[in-house]
Amino acid sequence: MGQAWGFDRHGGPEVQAFFDRPDPVPGRGEVLIRVDVAGVNPLDHLLRSGPVDGLDGGRPFPRVLGMEAAGTVLARGQDVTGLEVGDAVFGFALTGGTYAQTTVLSAANTARIPAGLSATVAATLPVAGTTAVDVLDQLGLPAGATVLVNGVGGGVGLAVTRLAIGRRLHVIGTGSTAKREHAESLGALFIDYTTQDVAAAARKLVPDGFDAIVDLVAGTSSR
Repeated sequence: MGQAWGFDRHGGPEVQAFFDRPDPVPGRGEVLIRVDVAGVNPLDHLLRSGPVDGLDGGRPFPRVLGMEAAGTVLARGQDVTGLEVGDAVFGFALTGGTYAQTTVLSAANTARIPAGLSATVAATLPVAGTTAVDVLDQLGLPAGATVLVNGVGGGVGLAVTRLAIGRRLHVIGTGSTAKREHAESLGALFIDYTTQDVAAAARKLVPDGFDAIVDLVAGTSSR
């Protein structure tokens, strides 16, 4: 028996609470982990607030918050290969939630934590990291192309920037003043939307326009 943090009905923060639940049992293709660090994402509160097509899966209440975690493998289900009890891993919990002392991860979406990477960092990678890879793969930009990352300072924005630089793309990023140092340390040119006219600054930096825009803000900021 362990504790989890979740919700017993859809709603606002008032529906969240700790509750006891038995340790989940890993099914075929799953591993049970002790959760050391859980990632936090905007999707967490969206799932709490109301049904999200394709993601709720008809799960009963109470539901555990969280979709990504890093921890230690406690048990393996059938047909799991490449992961052993005691491994430090990170990955997706597609149905069980991660704001808990233990959870099950899909083995196909779980990997050992690389040497030198902390569990804290690893727990932030499954959602933002795979989103960034998917975006860049779909864009398919050639080396030397220029991409504008609108909202460069968030988890996905920083991941897109690091991966894009690795693919030899030029990155221009928009963000607030506090995001400048980190974005520039990754190799992006930075436009501070709190002190500059973004459109004018972008035209000055890239007079011929961008090859692609990764818009992580939307709304009027992308018009």
